[in-house]
Amino acid sequence: MEIQELIGGTATTPATTLERATSKSQLSRDEFYQIMIAELTNQDPFQPLDNKQFLEQIASLQSLDATTRLTDAIDRLLLGQALSSASGLIGKRVVALDEDGAQVPGVVDRVRVEGDSVKLVLG
Repeated sequence: MEIQELIGGTATTPATTLERATSKSQLSRDEFYQIMIAELTNQDPFQPLDNKQFLEQIASLQSLDATTRLTDAIDRLLLGQALSSASGLIGKRVVALDEDGAQVPGVVDRVRVEGDSVKLVLG
């Protein structure tokens, strides 16, 4: 039986928070790139961007890319911490919630990673 989170919070993971943050940052990055490309494609050739504006936009792209990489690294770190915490519960008796929200007591047999979440498997 798979368990999503423990009662008492020992090995819970904020999977929905991670998913929301990831989808928001991904959407923002994609929108920014689309706007930037549309702006460069549709600019008047007789009035191109001056060097300062162009460098500011390039700096914005680099900053956004660095922020995205940092966010991805933090997400991987959080997943690793959740996996480490959950692995420490293997062989221990826990009371957890199943996918329907019902309390389920049992011994943790193994841990499984699904997407951005860590799930306990009870025997």
